[in-house]
Amino acid sequence: DTMQIPTQNELEPYSKKYQQPQYFFVVEIEGALLGTKQESGLMKFMDFVEFTLQLESGEPLPDHDVVLNFADGSQQKTKSDKDGVVTYKNISAGEVTVEIPDESDEG
Repeated sequence: DTMQIPTQNELEPYSKKYQQPQYFFVVEIEGALLGTKQESGLMKFMDFVEFTLQLESGEPLPDHDVVLNFADGSQQKTKSDKDGVVTYKNISAGEVTVEIPDESDEG
């Protein structure tokens, strides 16, 4: 569960930094173990986020600014598409918080 991966904000009080989870594979074929020397190479675990912005009436909120805050402490500004959907792929694993600026604050 990616919610168990500590975020940069949670690690800062301990003077630690977020590290993206990395894995390698070991397989057993007919009793033989392959990969015990990390022959597969380290694989980085990547995540994604997708959600739909909607008004209280359920109507989609298209072309609206959104700020995504990632587990590694980075931030990305983006917009919802014509159907109010926000999709962001290949992000660091862990919690993502979303800020939705009020349109009256813009400009």
